[in-house]
Amino acid sequence: MKQVFLLSSFKQQRFRLGVCLGLSIYSSCFWGRVVKAPDIFHGKFSNIIHDNSKLYKHIDNPMKVVRYHSLIVEKESLPNSLEICSQVENDSNVIMGLRHKEREIFGVQFHPESIETDYGLQIIKNFLSI
Repeated sequence: MKQVFLLSSFKQQRFRLGVCLGLSIYSSCFWGRVVKAPDIFHGKFSNIIHDNSKLYKHIDNPMKVVRYHSLIVEKESLPNSLEICSQVENDSNVIMGLRHKEREIFGVQFHPESIETDYGLQIIKNFLSI
């Protein structure tokens, strides 16, 4: 029931960006699973690699991000409607970004609004220009 409500909410909007828990909600509403992360990341840094898509335009690859989470989206449960646009550099099983294949809906596990995330402001600018 929750997924149906959230999915109808996504259909009403032109674009969305989910950050951290927003990525978890976004993936679960399209029937992906959210599970405990193998390690807890609270204020820790990671390098991520991305696909140079609209959200990551003009951004180095890899890029340093700050993470605050204990849950992750399970890669094996991703529905066909979602695709990975970023992941941890040394662990492709840890998703750092998703996008919907047909709608302008994006989600990131890291915090672009953090001063510690390289290119965070550029990611926000990229999203706003979509």
